[in-house]
Amino acid sequence: MKARIALVALGVLAAFGVTSVAVQAQQGGAPERPKVIIADSEDLLPGADATDWVTYADHLAIVTVTGQQELAATPDEIAAGEGFVPRSVSVKVDKVLWSRSGAAAAPASMTWDIDGWMFHGTDRTPIRLDGEPSLNVGERYVVPITYLSVTDAVDEAGWEPLNASEIFPDSNGTIGSGATVYGYDGPADDGTTDLRDQVWGQPESALVSILGSTAVDPAASGYMGLPPDQRYRTAKSSDATTG
Repeated sequence: MKARIALVALGVLAAFGVTSVAVQAQQGGAPERPKVIIADSEDLLPGADATDWVTYADHLAIVTVTGQQELAATPDEIAAGEGFVPRSVSVKVDKVLWSRSGAAAAPASMTWDIDGWMFHGTDRTPIRLDGEPSLNVGERYVVPITYLSVTDAVDEAGWEPLNASEIFPDSNGTIGSGATVYGYDGPADDGTTDLRDQVWGQPESALVSILGSTAVDPAASGYMGLPPDQRYRTAKSSDATTG
């Protein structure tokens, strides 16, 4: 399993950083049960602003979700009757809108291990990451993707989104339309520099223009040949050292 935005099959809810829970009423006056659990994740790479994207992503791609698959819970969880069922989604790359200089060629398709379901007996509750979109089959997205090599933090090489919250719905060329996004209600009116807020409701060309006019992080510019996670850690260390 790639050490990215993937949720490892932890088997206990306490292992997830749960930010909120949507509930649905049960019949017969029974207690409400969660409809979806929105969980935090620890991101391998930064992705909040355009500098992060041009520094740690290789391409900006338009993708369509073509399939999903339930992966297996662990034998211990199956025996206990409760735990975590991971979900992987497959996407095809429809178009590449922007590429980082020197990046490897973009793939034609990708498979991401991204979220899943908590189960207790026969009851299941979807777990989705804070800021992650629904990623249902047939939905279209614009997403920064990066190639991860095997490092001390990544145990399987492959192409992945920069982060779960940087996968933007993109119906009919309009960023933010066409899919549910968990834990995000649209741009905040507080002067934020978050890239998602800047381009929400805008055409794809607005995002491409921002990336085209943004320089890489100076702290990382000398390490662009490193795998992205090592580039980030080295840049952080260098930035802290130089002030």
